[in-house]
Parts: sequence; structure tokens; C-alpha cells
Amino acid sequence: MSEVKSEHMDVDNVVSENMEEDEVVQEIDVYLSQQLAQHLYLFQYPIRTHSFGKNTGPTQARIKPKSQIFELDIPLETNAPTYNREKGEELGLGVNDDPFKTILDERMGTKQNKASLMNKQTLASSLVPAQTNYMVGAFRNGALYMSPVRGAVQFRPSLKYLDKIDEKIKVANKKVLDEENKDLQVEEVKAKAVQVQVRNADSNQTATLRKSTLAQLQRQAEEEPWIRLQYFDEESNEAYYIYEKMFSGKKEPLVCKTTTDEFIDRISAFNTQL
Repeated sequence: MSEVKSEHMDVDNVVSENMEEDEVVQEIDVYLSQQLAQHLYLFQYPIRTHSFGKNTGPTQARIKPKSQIFELDIPLETNAPTYNREKGEELGLGVNDDPFKTILDERMGTKQNKASLMNKQTLASSLVPAQTNYMVGAFRNGALYMSPVRGAVQFRPSLKYLDKIDEKIKVANKKVLDEENKDLQVEEVKAKAVQVQVRNADSNQTATLRKSTLAQLQRQAEEEPWIRLQYFDEESNEAYYIYEKMFSGKKEPLVCKTTTDEFIDRISAFNTQL
């Protein structure tokens, strides 16, 4: 039987030696810039495989600042060999205000505008729930300038053009129906589906409150007007001008209002106040 030797390691001595070897090679001044604090967002494009080019970036941008909702219009290459013009004309009804052509228009010889092509794709944003606080930083002259990010949003294609097409078709069908039944009284009865669910009082109240809150937020978002924005490429002079705002003009020292123990207590996983 072989003899197994037990060796003990002095962990404290090893850590102490490593700390002595790990010398501080550089100290960097950190500045907190607030000039862009309310305007910086992180844009994410989960389904895009490449970045925007100088001539392929958004042509229009909009924002609902209170709801933190963005929309970007991306141009489509209608002359590309892969572009389906027939489908483009069909979907083009969703990006213009022209009415849907009906058989009545053909009978009456109503002049129709030239079919529009779907020449853009609208990307709509959704707010990413904040798991932590983000900041962006930039180095200049040996100092690090940091600015808080207000939020992160993800962009995906909006299908609202399909809703617009459906609405045009409904209007066109009603037009035909009204014309064919001029002398008849048509009464439309809308049937509503009723869902019966059995829940206890607490869960029912919670669900009702949640639905009411979500409905209110959605209504507020829909009622909030869009504000047009101007999109600039990252290499443009305007983008460089905004970038310069990252760097603080006035350099004032921050006064710490907490002790080391209080700070450690705040970030502790056992802090019940978080």
C-alpha cells in the first residue's frame, strides 16, 4: 500500500504574495457625463445579419418619448432582381392612402392611381426590461468619460401595413354592399365571443387589475403623438457633434455620501431593501 502524503497550503500567504505581485500599472480618472443621460438608448436588431450602410440606413425615424417607442423606415431596393414586383404592388396598398379598387370602380370607369410598390420596411421597437443599469464610456487623454443609458430597445419588422390593407378591404366591401342594397335596410349584428373561466376571487382581481393597467398603458401609447426624428449615419458630422457631448465640459469632484460599509450593504445579495 502506497503512502499518501497530505500537504497543507497557506492560502492567506498565497493571496498576499499575489497581491504584492499585482501592481497598479495605471490610474485612470473617471468622469460622469450627464449631457446625454436622457437621450441615450441602446438599439438592438435581433434578426438583422449585417449593419446599416451609408445608403441603406433608415430614411425616417419617429419616437413617442413618454412611451419610449421608436419606429425606423428602412428602404427596399425595388429594382433588385430578387424583388417580387407583383407582391410589392399587393403590399403597397399598406403604405399609401389609395382606396382598394372594387368591381364598382371598373363599372363606373373610375380612374385609379398607378399602383404603388412597397418600397420600405418599418421596424418597430419594444422596450427590453431592465435587468441592470447600463453605461457607455469613451477614453480621451487618459481619462474615461461615462454616460448612463436610459434604456435598451429591440427592433423587429412592423406588420401594421397588413392591418391597413385589411381595413381598406373592409371599406371596399362595405361600399359594394351598400351599392347593391340601396333600397334595403341592412342591419349588421356583431356577435361577441364570450369566454367563461372559473377563478378564485384573488386571482380574478389580480388579472383584472393587470389587464386594466396594460390596457391603460397601451391606450396612452396609442394616443401619444409621434415626433419625427432625423437619422444620421455614424460617420456623419452630426454624429461626431453628438459624440463630443460625451465629454464633460465642467470637471467637478463627486462627493461620496455613503461609507464603504453602507455601499457594500446596498449591493449585498442579502439586502432586503433591494
